[in-house]
Amino acid sequence: MSKIIANYTSRRSFLKGASALGALGVLAPSIFSPRFAQAAVNGEVLSGCHWGAFRAVVKNGRWTEVKPWEQDPHPSHQLAGVMDSVYSPSRIKYPMVRRAYLEKGRGADVEDRGSNDFVRVSWDKALDLVA
Repeated sequence: MSKIIANYTSRRSFLKGASALGALGVLAPSIFSPRFAQAAVNGEVLSGCHWGAFRAVVKNGRWTEVKPWEQDPHPSHQLAGVMDSVYSPSRIKYPMVRRAYLEKGRGADVEDRGSNDFVRVSWDKALDLVA
């Protein structure tokens, strides 16, 4: 086994990675402390999208501002539009499945795609369908 690992990475890199994973196991539970959960109601939340990393300023559970991550050397001017997409009335807020697919599965008529309606399903059901 050590021979296989040696072909892909140095012992030092392997130990550094293993240490990082160990530290994550120790520190990860603190992420779920009330201090971090409070940021969802009031504070700042570090997040990201395909336009880059950003901080969302949250007041009373609603984004009020989007600021580029301070360590991004070239922040996108398009980050301001992220907040608009989060609260857009056209945003799909729940898992939705085409009714015909939900009722008939893969045997659903493909010619009706685009004209069928969609129905809301639970996250568990959506994950089962995707898996």
